[in-house]
Amino acid sequence: MINKVRYTGVCSLLVLVSLNSFADNSWASREAHMQCGPALIKISAECKNAPNDSTINTCKNYNIYITKDNKITSYKLPYMPESQRKSLIKQGYEFNEVVKAGDWASQTMSCFDNQYIIIGYTTGITEDDEVDSSLASTVQAPFFNLNGDFITGNIENSLRLKVRKHSAGDVYANFLNKSN
Repeated sequence: MINKVRYTGVCSLLVLVSLNSFADNSWASREAHMQCGPALIKISAECKNAPNDSTINTCKNYNIYITKDNKITSYKLPYMPESQRKSLIKQGYEFNEVVKAGDWASQTMSCFDNQYIIIGYTTGITEDDEVDSSLASTVQAPFFNLNGDFITGNIENSLRLKVRKHSAGDVYANFLNKSN
């Protein structure tokens, strides 16, 4: 009888631990929203605990959605011109489906003049700003308009100056960090 109780107790404990582990390994939706002029901007991803560090997440399916005039457009993140992507790949960066600490991941999104968006990315290391074609918002993260078109030239230069002076209005979109 005592062995049967122990057996039932051990089995119950194993099932409970198994279910708890299963819950921790499921992908959960994460979102950040921002209004930019006439458009609602949303960054979304699916995240779960990182396998080796319970203080951070790994995420997949990073996307940005721009809803304007009842029309939704979406882009995979990080959203950048192909030349910038090629430059980063040449330096050894990869853009995999599953994003982990050390990969370029969204950090903040900001709206300027109610018509331009910038998403600042980080790799979680301090050298982000020193990387050629860096996706840090103060360096080379691309600006794009509410139609998803990249902004270059004088308008980009003007906006870049605003980013450096900008201190409020950023929407935090770092899904890798579990504390947020």
